[in-house]
Amino acid sequence: MLDESFTRSRPRPWFLSFWTRAARNGRVGLDEFRRNAPRATGTPAELVFDLTNACPFRCVHCFRTHAGQPSPTYLPLDFFNRIPSDFLSSAFQIDLSGVGEPLFHPQWDEILEWVRASSGARITFNTSLAHIDDGRLRRMVELGATPSVSIEGARRETYRRFRPDIPYDKVFRGIRRLAELGREIRHPKFGLRIHWILYRDNVAELPEFLSMMSDWGIGEIRVHPLAPIHPSLVPYGCDMSDPKVESRLLEALELATRNRVSLTFHEHLVASQGLRVAAERNRVAAPSLRESYWYHSPPDEYGCSFPWTQMKIDSNGRVMACCFSDYEMGDVRQEDLTAIWNNAHFVLFRESVNRCDPVCGYCTSSPSGGVCCPRVQILKHVEGKAHFAQ
Repeated sequence: MLDESFTRSRPRPWFLSFWTRAARNGRVGLDEFRRNAPRATGTPAELVFDLTNACPFRCVHCFRTHAGQPSPTYLPLDFFNRIPSDFLSSAFQIDLSGVGEPLFHPQWDEILEWVRASSGARITFNTSLAHIDDGRLRRMVELGATPSVSIEGARRETYRRFRPDIPYDKVFRGIRRLAELGREIRHPKFGLRIHWILYRDNVAELPEFLSMMSDWGIGEIRVHPLAPIHPSLVPYGCDMSDPKVESRLLEALELATRNRVSLTFHEHLVASQGLRVAAERNRVAAPSLRESYWYHSPPDEYGCSFPWTQMKIDSNGRVMACCFSDYEMGDVRQEDLTAIWNNAHFVLFRESVNRCDPVCGYCTSSPSGGVCCPRVQILKHVEGKAHFAQ
């Protein structure tokens, strides 16, 4: 039987006090979101630290490739000493990702050690696994971190179509090794997130990829559509009305259900009744092993709870409205994080969450699926002051 327990993040006795505190704090944020409260009495349930914007790779589907390469910046280790202790003790998740490859930060190992020593939160980060040796893989499992790896193909040529300068063999060896270390060390907070980025040319390889992951003991995979961030990517999108595409996805779901692998599709991909029925069978046979983002907007509510539940700091020390936004709320080099959390920008931001604007409407986290919905936020900075669209 597939040993999936290493992917399950569940409380142990030494985590229970943290778990209770973090859960209570997250519920406070959700309650204030529902009430549209302008001030947050709790602290962020999720802290996002954009450690660096540096990345040597030129992935075809990355916005950095099309928007140009900025000068490298790094969030220094000494910044973390300025984070309020109640932010760390009440956060459910700390994300060390960003627009770059976090493991290219020169102080990555020290930062990961510091964060784990300071908080019982789930620690997540995106990585290509391209430049990680076995020692680093082992240490991230020992510290209970949760790496997230996106894959665009089960075969070398398909994978490298979008990631031409990333070593395919090393990435797949890294995934397999993480699965092995997870079963060996069994840290209660360790998890391994595998994301399949679905596009026109890799639909046929999804069943093959599922078999590979199942053989390695990986119990959960999430499937996302390719985001057309540049016009050149539009032709690579999947036509979900194509019977061949649906047939391949049904085959993948049936294979996942037989192998008790949780295969979760982005809602835009589950277009037909047949896929919905197959997805439900898979959900029952192989329920998701990870906690959902329960401290964000519930799926049956329109709106975005980020202004009450998330704080993002970029690699320049700027506090942003959310992890998808360019709207600056403050600067940790000039203000305390506690003061920024309820400053004039954040208060106005929360008060305006009912307003509608395409900037947030096209956010991939929008419950309306990329169409402007009744409860999305809009914040624009003009001459250094916050102004809101009427």
